Amino acid sequence: MTLTPALEAITSPKLWTNLACALATLVVARGASAQEPPDASAAAESVAIRAATIRGAQVTVLDEPNEFAEGRFLVFLVRTPPRGRSAPTMLACGVSGAGRAMRAACVPVPTPGATGNDATFELTAIDVDDIDEDGVDEATIEVSYLGAWVQPGVGSEFRRLTVLKLTPRPAVVFAVETLRSDMSTDRFTARRVSFSDVDGDGHADALVAQWTCSEPPEADTTQNDANCWRSAALHLWLAAARRWGPPTPRGRR
Repeated sequence: MTLTPALEAITSPKLWTNLACALATLVVARGASAQEPPDASAAAESVAIRAATIRGAQVTVLDEPNEFAEGRFLVFLVRTPPRGRSAPTMLACGVSGAGRAMRAACVPVPTPGATGNDATFELTAIDVDDIDEDGVDEATIEVSYLGAWVQPGVGSEFRRLTVLKLTPRPAVVFAVETLRSDMSTDRFTARRVSFSDVDGDGHADALVAQWTCSEPPEADTTQNDANCWRSAALHLWLAAARRWGPPTPRGRR
């Protein structure tokens, strides 16, 4: 039995040349991979989570980051403190910058005052548009809250529409509850919001139509249900504050 052919194969110049080429290719590939820019969306999410985190709290991302302008993201989170200390808080975080200069500014989004620790948040709609016609986009979101409590052991379903100014940092400029279904009394309240220029100042005002029902109606017959009555309120756009003002009643029928 001879080992000579094996030794010749191991010490072959061609083998070492091939091995050296393979190693060089691997090094170049790893170098190129390290130089690839990170995913900006993922980076924005990480920065928002860090900004929202407080000791002992759990932070959950509600949806993928929304890039509303180049290099500017809106991230929605829920911060849940250790059980029993306080109710969960929904946050809207604006993230801007690049690389290590990326920063987040977060603002609480209004939630039902009776929201309990077991409540869940669902972002059901989001739209970015110039709602107030001032040349700057706003974000309009609708959030559903399940498991909120009006009294111990009695839950309700809530939905809320919120409009956020995005620059220079997020700020709530309008918020209204669009649905409240109270399981303790069967009372049902629904609101629909439309935006149009009512006072002729060139900016859209918010008209809120409300239906209050003594018992939950069929969703598609709310307006004609005998157990429901309708009222309306107008929120005028306040140019100086860049937000919608308090409601002005528009009658009931």
